[in-house]
Amino acid sequence: MAARIKFAFAHDAQGKVVRADEADKLCQAYTCRGCDKPVILCYGDINQTRHFRHKVRTLEEHCRYQDETHAHRHAKAVLQQRQWVRVPPVVARRAEGYYGPVPILREARTVRAVHVYNERTVYENVACGLDFQREAGKFEAVPGEQRALYRPDVIFTDAEDKLLLLIEIHVTHEVDYKKLVALRRAQVDTIEITIPYFLSAQEIEDLLASHASTAWLYNHERETTDPIGRDAASPPAPGGIYPDEAPADEPESLECQLHEIREAARSLRKFVGGAAMAALRDRFAGAGADLTAAEGREDDAFRAALAGAEAEICASFGEAAAEIEREKAELVAEKTDVARIFESEQARLSGEISAADLALDAAYRAAAPDLRKRVEERRTANRRTIQALTASREQLRRKLEAEKANLDQRFQRAAAELERQAAASSTAIDAATAAEHAAQARIARLSSYLERRSHRAGDALARRIRSLEDETPDIIRRSAELGRFERELATAERLRAELERLEPAVAAAEEALGQRRADHASRVAAREREAELVGAALRRAEAGLAEEVAAATTCLARLTPTYEALRAAKGRAIDRRFSSR
Repeated sequence: MAARIKFAFAHDAQGKVVRADEADKLCQAYTCRGCDKPVILCYGDINQTRHFRHKVRTLEEHCRYQDETHAHRHAKAVLQQRQWVRVPPVVARRAEGYYGPVPILREARTVRAVHVYNERTVYENVACGLDFQREAGKFEAVPGEQRALYRPDVIFTDAEDKLLLLIEIHVTHEVDYKKLVALRRAQVDTIEITIPYFLSAQEIEDLLASHASTAWLYNHERETTDPIGRDAASPPAPGGIYPDEAPADEPESLECQLHEIREAARSLRKFVGGAAMAALRDRFAGAGADLTAAEGREDDAFRAALAGAEAEICASFGEAAAEIEREKAELVAEKTDVARIFESEQARLSGEISAADLALDAAYRAAAPDLRKRVEERRTANRRTIQALTASREQLRRKLEAEKANLDQRFQRAAAELERQAAASSTAIDAATAAEHAAQARIARLSSYLERRSHRAGDALARRIRSLEDETPDIIRRSAELGRFERELATAERLRAELERLEPAVAAAEEALGQRRADHASRVAAREREAELVGAALRRAEAGLAEEVAAATTCLARLTPTYEALRAAKGRAIDRRFSSR
């Protein structure tokens, strides 16, 4: 036997709608409002109220009429006929952990529509804009150009047929979480009207004339206003708080989180592959070409000005050049005379010096037969030491230059990659934030966080690049800054990992999250180890260079007294030679 459906209304003999608690038990002429077949008035037991029910005998006679369907249909008909509805006050949001009073942003009011549509699909077009189906019937989305978001019960539009207010009629089924996410994505004011199924038609009309059973599902003014109590000290929580701001009993489900992530990734992919991003790339390319052309024009103008200045200088100083040539010829003649005199004097002095050198050498050999040997040995030892120090210094210099070149290349690659990723991340996040102005709170916080971190990383990198271009960094300062650059690079890697995590489909979220955390930890550890190895290598190189310099300084300090003693001995020998003569 088919199940017996119970409902609160039926038609009497005159065709009027009668409520079960007002019906007469003696009257047996009640018929169903759905199939017009006879129904029975039942008083019910202690747990039931009075109601009507069918005498269902076969499946063919089964009626699918329900009071909920009738109430839902009647409410939509009333709204379409009236073209107005009362909406509740707009109350500001509370900050997390704040339970104090909040102001009313907008009082309760009446929203009037120019056009009213029932059961029409709201969809997103290829430009991420919002539109809705005008014609009644099933919505057929164009692949790649349209994407259905949701189907509200009633749509209010203004004179330009733009979305004004969306209305959901709640009789038995509340709005689910996915529909709430779509409503927040659309950023169109939406209300939910709760109508009990046992209300009569007149009671439904009276209910729609007030906002007693109406609640906001989404209000753009409320969502874009900063929460109250963010910076204030939170008073103790009262006995009751607003239902829409009460803390959830359970954390957000994984399915809801995955849905939010997929929606954000889809919007980001659409923007990156869309016309706006292509136009932005074209603008950057055009700006680069214009800048190159301007630099070329500036160089040509500078060369022309320099050539003109040189020509003007040559013309101005022509007479002075001729005078200088005459003086130059006179000086050449004087130089010839002086050279002749100098050569004669030089020949005479050369003879005297040669004789003195021969005598000095003879005296030196007689006075110190083994001095030359010791000096030559000391000179040879010093020469070998200096050669060894020079070779060691040259080898160390080549090693440091190679290490410096390697570090420069790695830094340039890392800086270019970080700048590119920071620029791409900033552009994508700004665009995604503008397109999804009031998206789910978690996605908005994540986008804001990524935007701030990418801006800070980009600004810090730009400042360091400008500083490195303005002055020539030495090895010690670059080694000191290398640690900070590695940490910033690790931060950029984490940001890129966060963006990439939005891209693929998440089949096993918890396992993938654990794997990503492990990979991230290994990358961070690898970066830290690499930074430690580079720092240790630089410290060892600096220590070795310091030791070599200290050794060279010590050796020179030891050789200096010997050299001075030899010079003094030679001077004394020369003095004795001339004094003996």
